[in-house]
Amino acid sequence: MPTSPTTRSRSRRVPTAVALGTVATVGAVVVTATPSWAGAGVGWINSVRSGNGLAPLASSGGLDNLAANHSRAMINQNSLFHTANLGGAVSSVYSNWTRVGENVAVGASSADAHNALLGSAQHRANINGAYNVVGSAELAGPDGRIWVTEIFAFVPGLSGSAAPAPAPAAPAAPAPRASSAPAAPSTSSSSDRTFTDRASRSSTTGRTTLSPDGANTGADQAASGTIAGVAAAGPHGYWLAGDDGGVFSFGDAPFLGSLAGQRLAAPIVAITPTSSGQGYWLAGADGGVFSFGDAAFLGAANTMPLNRPVVGMAAVPFGKGYWLVSDDGGVFAFGDAPFRGSLAGKRLNAPIVGMAPTPSGQGYWLVASDGGVFAFGDAQYVGGLAGQRINAPVTGIAIAPSGLGYWLVSADGAVFAFGDAGFRGAAAGPVALARPTVAIAPAPDGEGYWLAGADAGVFAFGTATFHGGMAGQPL
Repeated sequence: MPTSPTTRSRSRRVPTAVALGTVATVGAVVVTATPSWAGAGVGWINSVRSGNGLAPLASSGGLDNLAANHSRAMINQNSLFHTANLGGAVSSVYSNWTRVGENVAVGASSADAHNALLGSAQHRANINGAYNVVGSAELAGPDGRIWVTEIFAFVPGLSGSAAPAPAPAAPAAPAPRASSAPAAPSTSSSSDRTFTDRASRSSTTGRTTLSPDGANTGADQAASGTIAGVAAAGPHGYWLAGDDGGVFSFGDAPFLGSLAGQRLAAPIVAITPTSSGQGYWLAGADGGVFSFGDAAFLGAANTMPLNRPVVGMAAVPFGKGYWLVSDDGGVFAFGDAPFRGSLAGKRLNAPIVGMAPTPSGQGYWLVASDGGVFAFGDAQYVGGLAGQRINAPVTGIAIAPSGLGYWLVSADGAVFAFGDAGFRGAAAGPVALARPTVAIAPAPDGEGYWLAGADAGVFAFGTATFHGGMAGQPL
């Protein structure tokens, strides 16, 4: 039967999204003669906005239809999820949109779903967001639960009438009390932070996690720990690593062990996957290296005096070797990873924050917090941000599979694409993130990437699929 994504930290499994009622049959639920109330929630949305002194949103039949189709799809799969390409879907109605967002929820009644949405800071941010048009649909599934989809957009020059005040809710079929559970809100916006000629529309998923009863688990509060990095296990899974060495696995990424609960000499600063996706290394700020799964331990830098702390790690894509880099640009090579140069001893305008290997394993790039990029070995320099004004420091780098392009990510969630690395979206927008973005990991096909926040929020773009996050949960 369909299940929601789970995470594993240490040796226990932790639910990360929603708990849905089980169904008696396996597979899709066939929906027949299900009542559909397109636009039913638009008046409610405008009543919430009015109470906050905001202008009402115009209603849209086209967006209502998109919302209804999506609610039907969720019913058929008995699972909450977001529109895979929200921007593309909205473009079929408004080709000139500049910002879109989506809320989805399920509850025993419309009121339950609405209350759960209002109880989440980030779902509420969509309802009160900088949009001017909305579509919604509320459909009853076979068990009587109400599946809600709300699609928001800002369309320049749009004229239209706002939805009227909410009418009494349409009655739902009697059903046992069920949980109200909004999924993580999806938002996107055009970005002026990308120095490429590629389209800058984006669609993001996943930051808020709600408990099965719809209560807020703390998405609007700072997390107690910090995420140090994200690593892709393959096209359908990824790991997050905490600075205490805890590892959280999502999708089909296997949990292979962690350091959580152990006393560390220094915080963990990076997680690096093996090429098989069946192992990973954790690197500490003191140069310590910890291997799990099929990751081989080949040495560490914590046995030597370091001038500056280690900030990043990269592995030879097809071999047995890895590098560590410190914030002064010093590079340490282990196993069959070749040393191709470093910045140690050179005067830097900003500290180094990360590194990435070339596809051949014969070179690497280093990136500084000001967006400066440094290429060594067969790594090709195709651009950087040094000397340009950026709104937040750069925190990570990821490489396109061709080796002829790369992405940089900054703390505010902006993404910068260079060479043949395609821009697929960004988390930066008019609403500040709860915690800074700390890392980026590319999808294996190079057509997408994941961003990770310090609070374990995950944003998926392009072909990178969202399998869960832990924003708002204590780490």
